[in-house]
Amino acid sequence: MANAQAVATRRERWFETNYNDAGLKKCRDCGEFFQPTEENFYKATAPDGLDCRCRPCAIAKVTRNRDKTKTAHRIRLKKYGITPEQFEEMVELQGGRCLACWNKPGKRGLYVDHCHRTGRVRGLLCHNCNTALGLVKDKTATLKRMISYLEGKA
Repeated sequence: MANAQAVATRRERWFETNYNDAGLKKCRDCGEFFQPTEENFYKATAPDGLDCRCRPCAIAKVTRNRDKTKTAHRIRLKKYGITPEQFEEMVELQGGRCLACWNKPGKRGLYVDHCHRTGRVRGLLCHNCNTALGLVKDKTATLKRMISYLEGKA
């Protein structure tokens, strides 16, 4: 019972901190008060089920995250010594598919696969194939044993 009271008290304090007397919610980023609506601001993990940002700040956050993702992609390409244009050419040559399993990648897209010894780019792989090669440390002997195991020869 004491635990339920503590949770209720925390919840009340949260509402006092995040809402004003008129029922407007305070934006986490700009500090302005706004009228949230479930249609535009739904967020399941928030105590009230609504996002903590006003519409302009929410849009700005999405844009910042999108820009960060693009920048991170460019940095990764530079690490492997290829340009975004070369990456797109590789995607086109592979038909937009993973070079190992020939599946179309999910929302994560294709990853640059490279030899860890030489640094040479081998191709573009989906997340699962790239992870699998990383887990076996690119050892063909391990992969051959795994294939034997799957075929029931081991």
